[in-house]
Amino acid sequence: MTRRITLMSFGLLALLALSACPAESSNGSDAQEPNTDEVTLTINNIDAAAWYVVSVDGADDVAAEGEENANPAWQLSVGTRYRINNQGGSAHPLELLSDDATAPPLLSQADEGTFESDTEVDYKEDADGITFTLTQALADELASYICTFHSGMEGSIITE
Repeated sequence: MTRRITLMSFGLLALLALSACPAESSNGSDAQEPNTDEVTLTINNIDAAAWYVVSVDGADDVAAEGEENANPAWQLSVGTRYRINNQGGSAHPLELLSDDATAPPLLSQADEGTFESDTEVDYKEDADGITFTLTQALADELASYICTFHSGMEGSIITE
């Protein structure tokens, strides 16, 4: 009887130890959690002259905030999902561009961007702004943001 209880206790301990081990995928490697970083960048305009960042939620060092920082550089990270709330609305449609001035926009509130149908980018647009995931392919081309109506409302984008 004592031996049966000891074996049952040992079996229970072994089962508990196995359940504490990290899960493995079917190919034998450790399972990885998907990147769930989300950052909200709220922007507005200073008349037709410039953009400024009202606030950034979910990350530090994305952009300088406040009207005194006109057209600040944005620092975006690959794998992060961004929500850009454009308080300028339809009077100041936002576009994300490459450094090739003749290329179509990458993402656009006013036109069809070349990355908008990319399922990994998962581009969404609504009345308040745009949402997208910064993939490596998008980051490799991304260079700036601009208002489609006012060329002075332009800033650089740095990706990492």
